[in-house]
Amino acid sequence: MAYSHETYTYDSGSNPNARFTIPFGYITQTDLTVYINDVLSATTDWELYDASTLEFTGTIVDTDEIKILRVTDLTTRAVDWTSGSLVTEQDLDQSDKQFFYTLQEIIEGRIVV
Repeated sequence: MAYSHETYTYDSGSNPNARFTIPFGYITQTDLTVYINDVLSATTDWELYDASTLEFTGTIVDTDEIKILRVTDLTTRAVDWTSGSLVTEQDLDQSDKQFFYTLQEIIEGRIVV
């Protein structure tokens, strides 16, 4: 089971809108990376149709392999805790998601520690 990526083969007959399900969680849209036939796709070639669906705005053709990956940002903390700050459920969830998603990516071998 893949925790942080999914691969599709495009078929315009069954998917005329070029929409693909994102079957995993992510924190922000910038954590999503898309490849077409193993070539990094520009972020201008696709957009989020909704929180769990990616839609291509650029050109793709039948049999193109579409790979959607989550690449969690590890350069900054999702939440920067400070002394005396209010602890909220939303902040705890954000912090836990960053840790959890990173662990999934490590398990899948996409991050070397």
